[in-house]
Amino acid sequence: MRNPKQGQEQVKPQADPSPAAELSDRSLLRRVQRGQADASTALFLRYAKRLHAIATSQSSEELARRVDPEDIVQSVFRTFFRRAAEGHYTVPDGEEIWKLLLVIALNKVRAAGAFHRAAKRDVRLTSGGQSFDLALEVESAPDEAALTMLKMVIADLL
Repeated sequence: MRNPKQGQEQVKPQADPSPAAELSDRSLLRRVQRGQADASTALFLRYAKRLHAIATSQSSEELARRVDPEDIVQSVFRTFFRRAAEGHYTVPDGEEIWKLLLVIALNKVRAAGAFHRAAKRDVRLTSGGQSFDLALEVESAPDEAALTMLKMVIADLL
């Protein structure tokens, strides 16, 4: 009897071939603190999608019109890498940086929300979409009285 697996190649799933994918957050953080750019890239690639999802889910509809989640992600990493370079962070063995990045992201979303809810910039008072289009149509509708008056003034001047 023939073995059905004979003559067939077994395909193994390919892992990320980059060496940074195998490194722990702790070792990547140490490399970031030593100024190695590839470690910063590895951390960004490891957590950017998750942070983008958090920024998207935690932003209100009104805030999302004014602040792109990608801007929040960039701000999180800018803050993290600046403080990491200054030596403010350490990662215990077996732990991840995710919890720290999550807290920074949530604080950034809250701060953006507070900024855009300030009295003059209040996103809740901003109208857009159909309301804005309707207002433009109403304002651009011809005002017959004003048009008649304009014609009279022009006729008098001529």
